Amino acid sequence: MRFRRFFPVFFALLAFCPKPGRADQGLAQALSRAAQANDDSGRPYLALYDLDKALGVSPEDPELWRASARLMFSTGHPALARERWLRVIELLPGDREAAAALQDLSGPPAMPVSVPKVTPAPGLGLGLWMSGGSRAQVDTVNVYNSKAPEGQHVRYLFVLSGKWILDGPNSRWDLDLDQALMAADELGGDSSVYVWINGDTQGAENVDPVTWERLAGELVDQVQVKHHLGGVFLNPRCCGAALYPLEDALRRRLTVPLAVETGAADAADFDYADFLVLRPLPPKGDAASYAGRVRDLTAGFLGTAQAVGGKAMIGLSGLGGPPVTDAENPSQWYTQGRQAVAAALPKNYDSFLGVAVWGLVADDEGGVFELAPDVWTQMQLPVERR
Repeated sequence: MRFRRFFPVFFALLAFCPKPGRADQGLAQALSRAAQANDDSGRPYLALYDLDKALGVSPEDPELWRASARLMFSTGHPALARERWLRVIELLPGDREAAAALQDLSGPPAMPVSVPKVTPAPGLGLGLWMSGGSRAQVDTVNVYNSKAPEGQHVRYLFVLSGKWILDGPNSRWDLDLDQALMAADELGGDSSVYVWINGDTQGAENVDPVTWERLAGELVDQVQVKHHLGGVFLNPRCCGAALYPLEDALRRRLTVPLAVETGAADAADFDYADFLVLRPLPPKGDAASYAGRVRDLTAGFLGTAQAVGGKAMIGLSGLGGPPVTDAENPSQWYTQGRQAVAAALPKNYDSFLGVAVWGLVADDEGGVFELAPDVWTQMQLPVERR
């Protein structure tokens, strides 16, 4: 069905539809004009946002529902389009366009369109988590990069910058970019600051497509448009598939990489991000068991990435496990992890970007950890298949 060629006509017709009151009529007309302007400018999701606000003012206006249904369909949301066409039928029984649309939408859903990835693709290097620190931490990274081989530079500095809050249409970001902006100013060479954002996925099922698109637009405006930061790094604490709509919306807007942290990965996870980072296992138990768990998780993770042509980093803790009895403990755990990753690398491992180190982070009481000198030394060594 070719809804879109008729779309501007119906925006024009909205101005002539009866509304409950003069004030409501004026507001609905203003919102419909804003929707038309956004659609004409190639911003259909902002047009949908305007239409939803107009429907809040005039919920009995069938032409607003019609325009919204067409846009929902054209932006790849047939289920939501169907809901809106049903509303048109309720208000205008026998409407031919709505009836035809509902008949078409009763078939199997369309396959999702592949999400475009950033170019050039992310390159080899290390990742490093940082939170709660100061310029001295960034200076340490710069000193390390000045000594390390190019392929072992910290290229991806994940700087904690806030969280997302899912609350239906009131979903929002809670961001503090001060440390990320400081790091971006101080960081040298080929390193990039990634805005690291945490959050839960509980309630994701109550977030509509318009809200996901709004959230993506707001984040891109902060990270890429206003501050020109190097990338976005999302850390959903559970069930990352619930964030596919947000990742899809971000990937379509970003010209910098999108990375996602995960405890494991399905093939589809790689479709929505430029690279995935396997969450570090907490160092605990005996060393052999720890190494075995790292090896098994790494093998599965990289196998999935290789099968789908994705890019992946393997997270390792550089802080050691409790109890820390001496200064060598952290480096010994890191040694075990590095060796386990090397043992798990497939024969062809184009998917493997490098290791991401959990290190320069704050604890629950606000104290900031530092990496042991031997961990920095080991970070200079490439992880190669054994």
